[in-house]
Amino acid sequence: GINAEYGGGISHNLNFRSSYPHTDESGAKEITTYIQNDARTVDYIWYTNHDNTPQNCAHGHSCIAECRESVLLCDATRRLLTKPELNAMGRLPNEKYGSDHQAIQSWFTMYSEPEI
Repeated sequence: GINAEYGGGISHNLNFRSSYPHTDESGAKEITTYIQNDARTVDYIWYTNHDNTPQNCAHGHSCIAECRESVLLCDATRRLLTKPELNAMGRLPNEKYGSDHQAIQSWFTMYSEPEI
């Protein structure tokens, strides 16, 4: 379906999730681009995993002894600046950040149940 929140978009039933929570520890919204008066997240690192814990399989059910599915775990992401932080230093690009997008980066671990 179409998402009208940002003027259109595409949705699907695939089990993708973003490696970024899109808010910082205080709940402030992180953004990936801030051009003129338009601050939003448009850059993502998508991956498949039901809930990002080794107790659940990538296909979404609770692991049982017979299940040996590997699970991709997102361990960490590069911190993104929030809109207030970018307001304080100037919109993108600026003297500190030469691009109109913040760099995004995620670290992953492949978790797999050991063979018994």
